[in-house]
Amino acid sequence: MKPPVAKPAPEPGPLETYPWPERLAARVVAPGPAPRVHGYCVQADLARHYAFGEALYLCITGSLPDARVARAFDVAMWFAGPVAIAHGAVHAAALAHLVDARDSAVAGTAAIALAEATSAELDDLADLLAWLDAPAGPLPACAVATAAGDRDGVARLRRALAPTGVRPAALDRDPSLRAAVVATLHACGVATRAQLHTALTLARLPFCLAEATAGPRRTLRACAMNVPPVRYRDPAAAGTSTQGAGAGRAEPPDAD
Repeated sequence: MKPPVAKPAPEPGPLETYPWPERLAARVVAPGPAPRVHGYCVQADLARHYAFGEALYLCITGSLPDARVARAFDVAMWFAGPVAIAHGAVHAAALAHLVDARDSAVAGTAAIALAEATSAELDDLADLLAWLDAPAGPLPACAVATAAGDRDGVARLRRALAPTGVRPAALDRDPSLRAAVVATLHACGVATRAQLHTALTLARLPFCLAEATAGPRRTLRACAMNVPPVRYRDPAAAGTSTQGAGAGRAEPPDAD
């Protein structure tokens, strides 16, 4: 047998030659036995003197709110939070729980689906986000109320905010409830899209997980399998290609 031929060492690439930093950068949470968040000691200061909602605000914005903003932020988070079983993220997480997925998988499903749903919501409200940075004139069409339920919810939001003195200009322009909540968060200083996305996702996650995990596991027969009702359509029968993924699809029964 011939001795194995030694292969030449590979040439060093950019990962080996670039002068990368040798330490991770801690920008919000300073690690250690007494961690700090944006400079505030968690154990000696924040845990003793501030509510957890104020801690969320600190994490999102980098500063602690005064009493009126803290209360208005709490109100907005309450109004933003409840998501019921009909919400796609809740339904997805509930199905994961139903089929006995690990708790980590249920929570991961909820978090990812909520994050995507919130991103889509902010996409829908893109014109409102621009308006909030320079409020003048009527609200953009994406933010205007279209149902009585919206207007009732906004009226309750106004009453809840009244003691705080925080009154976003958008609330006097017939907004939808979701637009009013976003406007309230913006008025509290949660102003960038990334900050709003974080706040809305965090507000909804506890409600989503609570609903998703409230039912029993391994009870597929209890699942509303036909809500909404669907009928499978074979694309081959319709004369379309069956190549690749998605050779068939489920559609509502009135799709024909």
